[in-house]
Amino acid sequence: MNSKSTSPCRNDNLKRLCSQYSDMLPCCDTVAPMGNKFMDKGKILWTKSNCIDLFELKNELLKSKFFRFKAVGWCMFPALKKGDVLEVRAVCPEDIKIGDIPVYRCQNKLFAHRIVDKQIIDGKEYFLTKPDTSKQNTLKNAEKIPKEDILGKIERVKRGREIFSTQKRKATTRDKLLYKKAIVSSKLTTSLKKKLRVVLVKLQSFNVYKIVAKKLAIMTRQHLNFELAIPFFNKRLTQLYRRIALKDNEKTDFSKLKESDFFHLVMKFKNKSIGYATILNRQDCCPHSGFWIGDIYIRLRYREMGFNSILLDKAREVLKETGSNIKSQFAQC
Repeated sequence: MNSKSTSPCRNDNLKRLCSQYSDMLPCCDTVAPMGNKFMDKGKILWTKSNCIDLFELKNELLKSKFFRFKAVGWCMFPALKKGDVLEVRAVCPEDIKIGDIPVYRCQNKLFAHRIVDKQIIDGKEYFLTKPDTSKQNTLKNAEKIPKEDILGKIERVKRGREIFSTQKRKATTRDKLLYKKAIVSSKLTTSLKKKLRVVLVKLQSFNVYKIVAKKLAIMTRQHLNFELAIPFFNKRLTQLYRRIALKDNEKTDFSKLKESDFFHLVMKFKNKSIGYATILNRQDCCPHSGFWIGDIYIRLRYREMGFNSILLDKAREVLKETGSNIKSQFAQC
């Protein structure tokens, strides 16, 4: 359903919201749609809060002195490699020196690159970081990280049964062979995943697949659960999500939904997120004010199983609880 407003929207915040979160918009000619990338948006919703949560717990981490997590990339090879267990000590930024490998936040993700320099820009201190595999000798391509975005620094690296330091070292012949093997394996895995996606999409177009998939979905419905992901901003104006589980035997206060410009209804299968619906709360200044369902995203492997209808019905149920006029304020995605 595509509507055209009789007068152009003059609210910049509303334009941004509408262009980002709805297929049905713009409803006026002055708003350019940003285009929806379902896979990217899905990934953001599944993982975005993971990095942020660590920073919300930063004071607790400082008390516990250190924590561990696994490396997921090869940009710091041979000092670090994918699968290494990294022991991170939660220290103050003032205790981090050039040559250390800090764990820091950048674009809502965690990175671990080596510090190559420190700079003060406009009275604010920044750490300049670069991956060890970078072939650039200058600081032009170095990332400038403000000290408040640093969570801690890596103290030790555990690789199998061996323990390594974080010092930069030259790659041995064995290291180079291991690196080449990993890159080739990664490319083959990526290529295989793309081919499997194409095959799965083709299979989902057959009626036999749809019939079998829907029967499987009926068997799994008892394991479905839902939660609301309501955005808010912390003191640093970083967008976070407040997650509220929806339980059948408990009443949920939906009054706060009217205070948010948008929120997500997340559908889970055995506590694993498999899809979500984005619900917009258009302001009174909009000619189509009220709650509207924008995007519905279902992970590829769970499509054609009828989960989109279940998600849409649940969204209607939630909005009924808010006292919204569903008939006049809903649009099909």
